[in-house]
Amino acid sequence: MGTGTTDIIERCNKAGLRTPEFIQDEDFLTILWRPESVHEKEQLREQVKDQVTGQVTGQVTGQAIGQVTGQVRRLIQIVRGDTKSRDEIMHLLGLKGRDNFRVNYLVPALDAGLLAMLYPNKPNSSNQAYYLTPKGLELLTKINITK
Repeated sequence: MGTGTTDIIERCNKAGLRTPEFIQDEDFLTILWRPESVHEKEQLREQVKDQVTGQVTGQVTGQAIGQVTGQVRRLIQIVRGDTKSRDEIMHLLGLKGRDNFRVNYLVPALDAGLLAMLYPNKPNSSNQAYYLTPKGLELLTKINITK
């Protein structure tokens, strides 16, 4: 929509930062200014923390009351009590697009605490696999009971 530049300016101003500079030469250059004092840094850090905390709290609250998408439910049913790789899960779900899988299935299930990585310290490992957490197993039981 072409609103990115104005959004950047508004957010910098709202955060109390200097207006960014945009320079068009051989390349396009954007200069974002950092807070000038420790007080400004702390103030900015608190603003960001409050925004992120509110956002995450809302997400977790929604998940806690059982708002799980159909995609996540399907993922839970596919993984069951086994450990499966991303490719195995995608194949069983009949999916080909990795981005679609990541955004609509994997990340929501991980964020909800329903699915966990076998190697959490190496999220991009070629040997990475996923399994259901106790919370995921509980949801699987509920899904199977309601069938």
